[in-house]
Amino acid sequence: MKLFSYLKKIISWIILGKFHIATILVVIVTILYLIGELNYYPMYISSIFTITGITIILFQQLLDAKQFSDYKPNTFKNWISLFPSAKQNIVNSSANLTASLSATAHLSVSVSENASLERKVEHLLKEMDSLNKQVYTINDNLKKTNNTISTNKNELTDKIEKVDKVIKSLIAGHIVGSYDINFFGIMITLCGTIIQIFS
Repeated sequence: MKLFSYLKKIISWIILGKFHIATILVVIVTILYLIGELNYYPMYISSIFTITGITIILFQQLLDAKQFSDYKPNTFKNWISLFPSAKQNIVNSSANLTASLSATAHLSVSVSENASLERKVEHLLKEMDSLNKQVYTINDNLKKTNNTISTNKNELTDKIEKVDKVIKSLIAGHIVGSYDINFFGIMITLCGTIIQIFS
């Protein structure tokens, strides 16, 4: 049972490194061609190596463009779609800016000049009381607004951090995850070129 489990791990390890194994084999074949141990159709082998490598690199480029299609990479298809049209684009932009301000207006009845001093003082006290209430209301609204802004800011910060982690994870998973096949594509192209030149 332990032997079966160990063999399963070995097979998984081999499958994980299939492109590294292929790279090693390609390098060995290239060396054998260079030292003259292999002489079987070097032009065909080098062409197969080069075409395979270029195809892998091209495939990875297409995969990258599809993976990050939201960012509109400058692919051939996107470039063609951006061909300038002969028709004149008429854009009617009408910006209607409407600002609605709501304020509590306090209309006071003026006191006659002949009113008594007590009446004038009473009127001023009422005015002061009304203004104080308005100031308290404004302060209360400002506190509520500040609390709401602070809460929203914290929520937005958390969301931005989560999105940042997800984006980094996606990019790392794609770029780092495809490192071995990219490396294999480059190496097989290089080896094909070397065989073509020196054999």
